[in-house]
Amino acid sequence: MKFFIWLLLIPVISFCSSVVDFDKLVKVGSLYYDKRIGKPLDGVVVKYYDDGKKWHETSYRNGIKHGTYRAYWKNGNLQYEGEYEYGKKEGLYRQWWDNGQLKVEIVYQNDKLLERN
Repeated sequence: MKFFIWLLLIPVISFCSSVVDFDKLVKVGSLYYDKRIGKPLDGVVVKYYDDGKKWHETSYRNGIKHGTYRAYWKNGNLQYEGEYEYGKKEGLYRQWWDNGQLKVEIVYQNDKLLERN
């Protein structure tokens, strides 16, 4: 029975958390829309370098940045990582050098810088 319930939920989970290529977006005012369906974006947007490696990924809810943001160096190492809450930076942001060494940690609250180490 549990297996059957999971089979029913897979399409729902897939629909709610889609991955969209950056080139499939359009910005209208302060909201991002998925060009394919014409609705505010819910899901993760991914942009790639010309060589196909991931450049950055950003989570959106109702067309606004909400959730994890990550950017990568061309060598694949993490460059930035942080969180958005309804379009505003919130919590710990980290930045790394291209060799993987931590460069700085910054704490935001409601999009305002609170602390920098």
